[in-house]
Amino acid sequence: MVGKGSVKCSKCGIISKEDYSLTFHRFPLPSKYGSLKAKVWAKFCFPDGDWTSDESLEKLNAQHRMLCGHHFDDSSFTSSDRKRLNKFAIPSGAQSLLSQLRDEQYSPSRASHDIQEPSSLKSILMV
Repeated sequence: MVGKGSVKCSKCGIISKEDYSLTFHRFPLPSKYGSLKAKVWAKFCFPDGDWTSDESLEKLNAQHRMLCGHHFDDSSFTSSDRKRLNKFAIPSGAQSLLSQLRDEQYSPSRASHDIQEPSSLKSILMV
């Protein structure tokens, strides 16, 4: 159990009191940065979860879920002190996951399945 005043990394389980120099970063809100970034973080930490809805992604933020700084490259931070993540930061090792989710989100086959003709248009075309 995590003690009062400390936080735990959702990926590796390290607790903030084990290393005071380590930074911890709260899960992003899908409404603020887009759901793609939030999905990458969620699938990186919890690969078997269902992260299709913004509500499930928002819960991770509301529950104060965190990732520690060990899971990010230096380029993910706004400065060399490694305290603040830039707004596009995704965990290192999650680039393939980002590509996969981006492909799923923008694939032409998915878009064509999502677009349906109105029933009135179908009846006009069949006449």
